[in-house]
Amino acid sequence: MRKELEENLKKSVSDEAREKARAEAEARAAAKLKAVTEESDSTEEEKAQAQAALEAQHNEIQKLSAQMEAEMREQEELERKIKAMESKVLVGGENLLEKQELLEREAAEAAARLDAQKAQEEAAAARIAAVSSDSAVCNAVLAD
Repeated sequence: MRKELEENLKKSVSDEAREKARAEAEARAAAKLKAVTEESDSTEEEKAQAQAALEAQHNEIQKLSAQMEAEMREQEELERKIKAMESKVLVGGENLLEKQELLEREAAEAAARLDAQKAQEEAAAARIAAVSSDSAVCNAVLAD
């Protein structure tokens, strides 16, 4: 989940890029309006249409800007929640995830030591059995 959130954070557009895009859109709209209004043969109707188009574009820009701000607030809230979850994993200054990994390593090492000890015990038992059988043979020879 954390990786997914980090990827989403990386994909989000920076404030500067958003502001630049908004400024460019407003500049294009203003240039278009200026070009239309400067034409000497333009009618008042065309000027009114251009003005209405500019206002519509401006409203759209405002709407998109508000949407981006809402997304930024949501992103900040998600970052805050991630930090809160991470702090819950830390107890008494100790990271529980790291402690779990340490305990798992220690358990694996203990199992390996136990396996080695069992192998030694089996080898010792085999040696005792061999010595016992040799001892029984010697006793049988001496008894004859």
